[in-house]
Amino acid sequence: MKKLYIWLLLILSIVILIAGKAHRDNNLEKGIVSAEERNKQLIAEQKEKVEGAKATWLGKQEARVYVIGSSVAIGKGASNRKTTSWAGLLRADFEQTNPDVTFSNLGVSGYTTKDILEKGVVEDLIRPDVVIFETSLINNFTKISLADSTKQIKEIHDKISAKTPNARVVLLPPNPIILLPLTNGVPVENRTDKDGYSYEEFVKASGQYSKAQNWEYIDFWADFEQGIEDKGITLKTLLDKDGVHPNDTGYKLWYDSIKGYFRIKD
Repeated sequence: MKKLYIWLLLILSIVILIAGKAHRDNNLEKGIVSAEERNKQLIAEQKEKVEGAKATWLGKQEARVYVIGSSVAIGKGASNRKTTSWAGLLRADFEQTNPDVTFSNLGVSGYTTKDILEKGVVEDLIRPDVVIFETSLINNFTKISLADSTKQIKEIHDKISAKTPNARVVLLPPNPIILLPLTNGVPVENRTDKDGYSYEEFVKASGQYSKAQNWEYIDFWADFEQGIEDKGITLKTLLDKDGVHPNDTGYKLWYDSIKGYFRIKD
């Protein structure tokens, strides 16, 4: 009887050991599965974050974006320069899919390309990933020749590239409202610069020069004009009360004309 008791105790001990091992193995397996599932979740979250960044043309996390140029770069004429100008709307677009983006607007009213070179704008660019350069020709037109304008645009482009070789520099023309400049507040359609260029010719020639350099250039005027036609509106409805700068509607049309460029194509 005693031997039977010992054998039963031994068998029970073995069963308990086997059951305990099975329980530990099961918990270990669950732990491994949980770790794998968590790892998969983390990978999925990271992938989603990366894909979110790639939804914009920036294509990277924590991108530094700068806008440089003149009054239409800073958004003069908009009811809120930070939100309703073309640059403000573009900023909101970037931040929606890439919340870590740093977007800085260094545009200054009245600046020409000469001012950008001489007043330290390029020096103020801190490790830029993207520089959007509105070429300031609305001011150059009456002050600086086309030859000097294109030369200075190249100097600015080269200076940025030398400072930060991996930065993408994107150029776009200035104010697409081509009845400028004004004489005593009155639009003069056929006014030319000292070399005989109209404002439209001046800007288009500068754009052709930029394209010839194989620079990234958003030639959006045609899309802007098409937008006016499609909406059945007039230039006057797109102007601020100063008769020069776009209002919120004008800047929205400007933004609509360029935003597609900043999307990655499938």
